[in-house]
Amino acid sequence: MRHFWGSELFWAERAPGQDPRHVGTLEILWNLLDLTPEGRPADWHEQLKYERQEKT
Repeated sequence: MRHFWGSELFWAERAPGQDPRHVGTLEILWNLLDLTPEGRPADWHEQLKYERQEKT
C-alpha cells in the first residue's frame, strides 16, 4: 500500500495571512497557476460562481 496524501496539515497552525495548506497539492487549478510565469494571484480563491465581466 502506498500512502500519497494526508490531511494532517489541516490541524497545523498557520502563520498570520497564510492560506490553508492541507489540500495544496490536490488543487489542480492552483498548481497550474503556480507554474505560470506570473504565478497564482495572492488574493484569488476559486469560487463556484463568478461575476460576469463585460467586455470593453
